[in-house]
Amino acid sequence: MTINWYSNIYNSLIVVGIIIIICTMGSSSASSLTGTITGYSFIITGTLLLMGYLMNNMKGLSIISQLITVGPFVVLIGILVYMIYLLSFYFNQITNGNVSNGYYSFMNIFVVLLMVQMFIFYNGTRDKSFIETGAIGKVTGLVLYFLEIINIIVVITLGIILKYFSTDG
Repeated sequence: MTINWYSNIYNSLIVVGIIIIICTMGSSSASSLTGTITGYSFIITGTLLLMGYLMNNMKGLSIISQLITVGPFVVLIGILVYMIYLLSFYFNQITNGNVSNGYYSFMNIFVVLLMVQMFIFYNGTRDKSFIETGAIGKVTGLVLYFLEIINIIVVITLGIILKYFSTDG
């Protein structure tokens, strides 16, 4: 029973973060950008709670299983923290509309990849083997790593666009 309410909390935080991001997608006003940052913060909080749950249940797992289970979550948190940094550092530039059209394209790509990752995370935690062992399957973990590598490339590209390709409005 304890696990059920705990999983409801981290799942709720992640879902609320995704809903906020979807609602603020495509707009560059100050309030929507603040909402986007808040949505990413909700996802980070939910992911941290999920990581805590996973690390608590890792007794007896091999090092490889631990890396495949917790590693994708650590990388995801790093990606989201960097995204929050970019959005906060270039906040005025984005809200004033002084960004190229590539920024909006790559933001949409980032959000779509994030949604796919969250869907795979959710399916991985609902899998029968996860419920029994507390470890995400190897294929699921490696697919998550692959998607996160693509997402890292997208976030770095966003950083380059924001730093070097600003416009006059």
